[in-house]
Amino acid sequence: DALGHDLTHHDAKAPTCTEAGWEAYDECSRCDYTTYVEIAALGHDFGEWTVTVPATCAVAGIESRTCSRCGSVETRPITALGHDLIHYEGQAATCTEAGWAAYDACSRGDYSTYAEIPALGHSFGKWTVTTPATCTAGGKEIRTCSRCGATEERDIPALDHDYVAIETEPTCTEGGYLTHVYRLCGDSYVDTPPDALGHAWDDGVVTRDPTDREEGVKVYTCTRCGATRSETMPKLPVDVAKKFKDVKADDWFTPAVEFVYTNGIMNGVSGDRFAPEGLMNRGMIITVLWRLEGSPKAKTTTNFQDLKDDWYLEAVAWGYENKIIKGYSDVRYAPEEPVHREQLCAILYRYTQFKNKDTSARGDLSIFPDADQVNDYAKVPMSWAVGMGYITGSKNNGVTVLNPSGYATRAQVAMVLMRYATN
Repeated sequence: DALGHDLTHHDAKAPTCTEAGWEAYDECSRCDYTTYVEIAALGHDFGEWTVTVPATCAVAGIESRTCSRCGSVETRPITALGHDLIHYEGQAATCTEAGWAAYDACSRGDYSTYAEIPALGHSFGKWTVTTPATCTAGGKEIRTCSRCGATEERDIPALDHDYVAIETEPTCTEGGYLTHVYRLCGDSYVDTPPDALGHAWDDGVVTRDPTDREEGVKVYTCTRCGATRSETMPKLPVDVAKKFKDVKADDWFTPAVEFVYTNGIMNGVSGDRFAPEGLMNRGMIITVLWRLEGSPKAKTTTNFQDLKDDWYLEAVAWGYENKIIKGYSDVRYAPEEPVHREQLCAILYRYTQFKNKDTSARGDLSIFPDADQVNDYAKVPMSWAVGMGYITGSKNNGVTVLNPSGYATRAQVAMVLMRYATN
């Protein structure tokens, strides 16, 4: 006899503006039998257009409208207004004040053909002595502008005297000089000082020893005046094959691990483990780029409700603020979820745009048999990453594939970041 249907009941789902729903239905676990009935998407219910960016004389504005059901926003441009010009007469320049040519200006204040005519400057005649100089006192002389009648006065130095020179010795930081004292009147002046001696530094004392993660400090003291100066000492070279138990000298990823660790881009998961085959999660990847940027302070916070650990909070806020990362929704970032290879490319692509660097390179994704599996949002970033040589594909049964939805390991991310930082 026939078995009869083994039915499972499914609850109904209401349609939204953009997604279809369905009525409650039954489905057989043994065959294709189902009572499924789809309900078409409702479509947006937009309200009136509202100006969000007013148009100016030369720049188009923007108006938008919002769906009353789902909050989606649609925008469209507003034509630029064009200039409302007012004509102004010109004004001639004088000796001290600039003039201008006749010009037009927009009544709204964002356009003008104003062209300044520089001030002419005075046309002075010859200098004429008004107060003669003496041995102990300077004199005065004057000249007059033939255009506007303005006058200019200058001093005449006092006459030379017989003098004696008093020498002041130079120091490490200040030059020595001669003070000339006139015998008759007691007046004096100082020569331009010669160069300072400069410091006589000792061999220095190390105040902080360098490590493989931190530069050292050496302080030098002047043997003449006691002044001090500091000098950084380079970090010590690190052998990651000895530092991390899970990294061998001949592993393909060892140079990349050494690069990211030495430059403070990535740390180990413990004192002696790097976890190269471990998965890179979404919290880790933005924290790595945040460190690469110098750990800047975020100006805003996010609405993500699934951020639990302090170590990535600042990095996620900074990345979201600068449009480097996106959440799965307005309230969910999923920091603990492993990052997909195509997500890695998209995040690195947006970080490069944030840095105002060229992102025009494109690689041929069609050479990979799984190129059609790349999601639309990641096609351009993956093509860019392939074109730049950051992504070279991975082996699957002897075939090189993109594996866009595969999870990125810490070793793979280290290799990508090394290529990125050194390109």
